[in-house]
Amino acid sequence: GTTQLYIDSTGAVLINRNSKLNDEKLSVQYAPADTGIVVNTSAAFSGNSQLMEFRANGTLGGSITFTNNGTSTAYVESSDYRLKENVVDITGAIDRVKQLQPRRFNFITNPGTTVDGFIAHEAQTVVPEAVTGEKDGEEMQGIDKSKLVPLLTASIKELIAEVDTLKAEVAALKAG
Repeated sequence: GTTQLYIDSTGAVLINRNSKLNDEKLSVQYAPADTGIVVNTSAAFSGNSQLMEFRANGTLGGSITFTNNGTSTAYVESSDYRLKENVVDITGAIDRVKQLQPRRFNFITNPGTTVDGFIAHEAQTVVPEAVTGEKDGEEMQGIDKSKLVPLLTASIKELIAEVDTLKAEVAALKAG
């Protein structure tokens, strides 16, 4: 029959295919009606269970973790203070948020579904760490919207401070 599992001379594991798409080490091809990859634990556990870890030279960069006995999944990036230096507060967040251009659009391959999001190269000018790839580069650009959360949080805090100041001014005017 057809080859269903193939390991090439570089050690790449290919499932339901016999050639790589790019330089991947694991490639799984499946029909849209099928489930591509299932990670399953057969034992009961409490707390958290690592489904997948992402490491570079032995250093943990993040993980996909089951939490609450498998009832939810967390996508975790390393954030321990011991990994960081030159830590400063975000300032000017409102001005940066004003530069973001949230859009409504559909993907060309799915014209019937409109979604909210960002155009990667537009967001890249404001939050470059959220975007992968280069505008008009060989590979399509991508965006990690979770990287926008610190900026959005900082802008909310700035707005709260402005509201508190205005409230105090209004109270002073009413009292005067």
